[in-house]
This record gives sequence, structure tokens and C-alpha cells, in this order.
Amino acid sequence: MMKRLFAVMLLCFTYAAFFSIVADAQRIENTNPNKQFIPDKSNHVRNEVVIPDFAGYKVLKGDFHIHTVFSDGVVWPTYRIQEAWRDGLDILAISDHIEYRPHSQYINADRNTSMKIAAPEAEKLGILLVPATEVTREQGVIGHFNAIFIKDAELMNLEDPKEALREARRQGAFIFFNHPGWKMDTLVFSPFQKELLEEGLIDGVEAVNGFEFYPRAISWCKDLNLTLFATSDAHDPVPVYFKYDRR
Repeated sequence: MMKRLFAVMLLCFTYAAFFSIVADAQRIENTNPNKQFIPDKSNHVRNEVVIPDFAGYKVLKGDFHIHTVFSDGVVWPTYRIQEAWRDGLDILAISDHIEYRPHSQYINADRNTSMKIAAPEAEKLGILLVPATEVTREQGVIGHFNAIFIKDAELMNLEDPKEALREARRQGAFIFFNHPGWKMDTLVFSPFQKELLEEGLIDGVEAVNGFEFYPRAISWCKDLNLTLFATSDAHDPVPVYFKYDRR
């Protein structure tokens, strides 16, 4: 009997000592100036971005240029929806490339697949998902163009980039010129891009793409009556740099 009682007391002492050591380690760790912890609630908290409605219009926060593994991104489509919800967006366009699909040897799917995969998650989280794609050709000569509100990206898989954009227009797409200053020393319209403008196949221009800002694009939009865009063009996961304290 004494042996059993001693064994039980020893076991209780062992557990108490273990939890005491763990608690002490946590206290030391939390007071260690070289290691601080920030509670990670990114999977559960939506960071609301409050912008008042204006002149009778409903203001939505969105990103119209973003990629997944179905072109040259490294993120699954449903994760893009979760990021958008987390970061307080209301609307998202997954604009995977028509031509540039470096993962296609591993992913055998058509050019509308990312949209199909993302749609149920978007509906669940209340994100308005816009069908989109990107026509990608030589920068500085032809350029990259996003077509949003399309119906079928497969029909835009054409050798002639102008015909691809004409097909987008037939589908009722809104077309904008991406990152005009990327890999460029100056911002100028190429002869091909001037032809697109004359034909009415450019509706907007990106003034901000990721961490790049092109002030000249603002003048273009003002002078040519084009829509100004600011997008992430994210290929990697969108990081959480910090959380707002609303107290």
C-alpha cells in the first residue's frame, strides 16, 4: 500500500515539476528581449478596410491582378480567396496568364480552372470573384494586358495578341495595360499599344503594380480618359506584415 501511495505521489510530483518547468520556460521565453511573440489570428480575423460609399456608388475593395499555380503563381486558387477575405477585400480577379503556364507539366487543366476552383470558396466567404486572364507578350513591344469580366479564357488562346484582345472585347471584357514601366527605362506607348488605343482595346492602365509606382501612367489615364489601376500582381503568398490595434 505504501509503495503504491509513494508511486502515486512520485507521479504527481513528476507532472507538477514538468508543468512548472514548462511554465517557467514560457515566462522566460516571453520576457526574452531577443524573442517576442505576436498572436497569429490571420486565419480567423478579417481586417476590415472602411471606405465610405461615394456619390451614390457602392465602394468595393479589390485586386484585379493576381496569379495562382495555374500560371506562374505558387498558390492554390482557394488560398487566394482566403487571403482576400483576411485582408478586407470585397472583390478579386484571378488573372492567370493565357500563354505563360510553367506548371502545366504537372497540372493538366484548361485556362478557366483556377476560376472554377476558387468560385465555391468565394461564395462561402462573400468575395465577388471576377473571371479574368492575362495576355502576356514581349514587354516594351506588345506588353501584358489583363482582361476582366471575360466568359471563356480558352477562346483567347490565340497566336495573334490583338486577336486575343479582340476576343476578350467580344466577350464584354474590360482591358487594362499592366505594369507599363516594368523592365523599362521610360514609359512610352509602343506602336502596337498605340494601335490598341486607336481601336479602343485599352480601357485602363496600372499606375501601381506591387511595389512599383508609375506616375506617368496617372497622366495617361487623365489625358486619354482611361481607368487607373493599382494592383498587387501577387505570385507568392500575400504576407501578413502586421495587425492593426483598433483600441
